[in-house]
Amino acid sequence: YKITNYADDTNFFISNFNSVFDIFKIYSLFQQASGATLKKEKTKILLIGKTALSLATPKSLIPYLVSDLKLYGIHFDKQGVNSEENLKNFETGFCKLENRYAGPEISYWARCRIVDTYYLTKLWYIGLFSIISESYIRKIQKIIGRFIWIPSKKNLVSMGIIKNKPDNGGLGLTDINSKLKAMSFMA
Repeated sequence: YKITNYADDTNFFISNFNSVFDIFKIYSLFQQASGATLKKEKTKILLIGKTALSLATPKSLIPYLVSDLKLYGIHFDKQGVNSEENLKNFETGFCKLENRYAGPEISYWARCRIVDTYYLTKLWYIGLFSIISESYIRKIQKIIGRFIWIPSKKNLVSMGIIKNKPDNGGLGLTDINSKLKAMSFMA
C-alpha cells in the first residue's frame, strides 16, 4: 500500500481489506509504545472503482465506509478524483480572491503575480489528479482576464502579450495550456 502524511493526517491507499486490518494492528502497537491514539471516529474508508465496489466489505469495516472524501484539498468519490467538484471549488476560491483584490490600486504586474501564486498553483495541483477540459481552461482564462483588467474594465493588450516574459514586453503570466501539457508528460 501507499502512505501519505501531512501534519497529523495519514492516508493509506490500499488494494484489499486485509491491509486495513494490518494497519489497525500496526496502529495498536504504535499506541501501546507511544501513548498516542487513533481516533477511529475520524477513520474513513472510500472504495474506489468497480473492483473495489464489488468486494464484500467485512462487517466490522462498514461503519467506516464513506461515499466521498477530501484529501489535501482534492475531492474523491467512488469513481476516483471528482473533477467536477474540484473545479467548482477552484472557481469559488478564485471569486473570493477577486473580491479581496478588487480595487484599482493593484498594478497589472501584481495581479499577474496574484494569479500565478494563489490561483494557478491550485489548478496545477488539481491537474496532477485529473484532466482539465479545454472548455474549462477557456472559462478559467476569461476569469483571469476579467481579474487582470479590473481597473480598466477592458483588455489593454492581448493575453498572449501578458504571457510573454517581462524582458519581452509581457507580464510573465503562466500559460495554462503549456503548463498543463508539460505536466501531462511528467505523469
